[in-house]
Amino acid sequence: MPLVEWTVSNNAVQLSPPTGKAVDLVGSAAVVWAVLEEPRTLAAVTREAFDLDPALDEYQVRTILESLVAQRVVARDAADGAGDVAV
Repeated sequence: MPLVEWTVSNNAVQLSPPTGKAVDLVGSAAVVWAVLEEPRTLAAVTREAFDLDPALDEYQVRTILESLVAQRVVARDAADGAGDVAV
C-alpha cells in the first residue's frame, strides 16, 4: 500500500498505515516486507524472501502476506487473474 509509512528500529519494521493501528513486523514478517517494493507473484516474493532467510517456505510467505492484507498494509492486485500478486 503506497500510503503506509514504515521505519526500521530495534530489529523490527514498524508500519504506520493511514487507517488502523500501527503494526510491528519482526523475523520472517520483516523479511517478507523487505521484498515488497513492487508488485509480484507469490512465487517471486517467496524466492526473494528465501534468498534473505532460507528457512522460509511458500506456506509461511503466503500466511504472512494474508496477515498483512488483513491488516491493510499490503493489497492484492488481481488484475492478472491469478489473485496472488502482492503490492
